[in-house]
Amino acid sequence: MRLLKKYIYILLIFTINIFTGCTATFNSHNKGIGFSEGRPYRVPYGVWFQQLKTNDIQQLHAWKINECKIGDVIWREENYDKKKDNLKTSEDWFNYWKYGFENRLVGCSSPMTDKEFYYYTGRERQDRQLQHEQNIQAQKNLNESLNTLPKTYNINVYNH
Repeated sequence: MRLLKKYIYILLIFTINIFTGCTATFNSHNKGIGFSEGRPYRVPYGVWFQQLKTNDIQQLHAWKINECKIGDVIWREENYDKKKDNLKTSEDWFNYWKYGFENRLVGCSSPMTDKEFYYYTGRERQDRQLQHEQNIQAQKNLNESLNTLPKTYNINVYNH
């Protein structure tokens, strides 16, 4: 019976941990600020990116891919970027870019204005502070719940 109470206690701790927000959360705005040639761009985290040249844009437009313009950077998801090593023909490259843009594995970002840059750098700092405060509150809630468990279930956690 004593062993059953210990297992219940462990199960309750695990359950509380899951439901108090101690897990990773999905952020649909998973973008940061990257710099190219001294200008800031808002790009997804963990992507490879580079400044587009005029002939790159002309080739994309010839393929009817019009998402990019002069001054933009093009970005690619890291895993998708590795697939380009096996491309040989113009059709292969066309399909690579078309599929990438359609599935958001590739994209373009325009330079940020000064106003956008200051907005996002301030907002990201505020988001980090808010997340920190939420983590502290979740930890406090977890500690309070754990402190009440032995009393609620009459569990003696010190006896082995």
